[in-house]
Amino acid sequence: MMSLSAFENLPATERGAIIQVCLEEFAAHGFKNASTNSIVKALGIPKGSIFYWFGSKDELYLFLVDICVNRFVEELSDVGQQWPNEILARLRIIIETSFNFLEKNPHHFKIFMSFMDGEARHLFGKYLQERWNEGLNIWSNWYQGVDSSDFCSTQEEIQQLLMWMIAGIKVEMYAIIDRLDPVTSSRTFFMKKLDLMIRLLARAIYYHPEKYGYS
Repeated sequence: MMSLSAFENLPATERGAIIQVCLEEFAAHGFKNASTNSIVKALGIPKGSIFYWFGSKDELYLFLVDICVNRFVEELSDVGQQWPNEILARLRIIIETSFNFLEKNPHHFKIFMSFMDGEARHLFGKYLQERWNEGLNIWSNWYQGVDSSDFCSTQEEIQQLLMWMIAGIKVEMYAIIDRLDPVTSSRTFFMKKLDLMIRLLARAIYYHPEKYGYS
């Protein structure tokens, strides 16, 4: 039987060290290949400790996902209140916010994005039922309420196009982590590339891109 309260009663520094090792393991290997044996070995704690505190690998993973989601929500906290009504301006905000998140918390970023992309799919419904929050609403509904009056295709088709673009951007962000590139020095190149893609997208999705400041 798990005892999360026993974990929460540990000294803060000890809890922090345990969480950090767990984050590193799941970020490096993904849910399927992450090893609780590796975690307890790295921490030098009894093998049953993880299961005493969390009950199962599934529950440990959801505990970590919750930490990552809450950290991302902190980054998004002001964004959802200040949405422009132009969809590509919103796209830039989402990507820039994600890059800020990556820069500050690379392990959190990888776990959060992998989970939202469908890793550990058997846990996704459970998480949404039990722990959905306003921050995730902002993430999933960022395209709602945009000005679609000048779209040259349907809103659904443009939304799909932008989601494909976001998927490609996430691959590039993962590559930055995997190559151990300094995130700060990658930012300028990354954002210039993003701005070029947005200008090209504006020509693809608007009849009159200049109306929104795109030349």
